[in-house]
Amino acid sequence: MEQNIHEFIQTCRIEQMLSIQELAKRSGISASHISRIERGKRRPSPETLEKLAPHLQVDYVKLLEVAN
Repeated sequence: MEQNIHEFIQTCRIEQMLSIQELAKRSGISASHISRIERGKRRPSPETLEKLAPHLQVDYVKLLEVAN
C-alpha cells in the first residue's frame, strides 16, 4: 500500500529521530504547519517540501512523487 504524503513525512521525521519542533527549527516551517501536514489537514506546497527534504534525508523529487 502506498503511503500518502502526510504519513510519509511523519515516518521520515520519526526515522530521523526529530521532534516536530526540531524539524520546524531546522526547516524554517512552523511546528503547527508541520503538525497539520502530518495529520492530513494541510497539503504541503512544493516550496514546503523543498524546505523539509534535506532535514528528512529524503530527495525532494521523492517527496514530490509521494505528494503527487
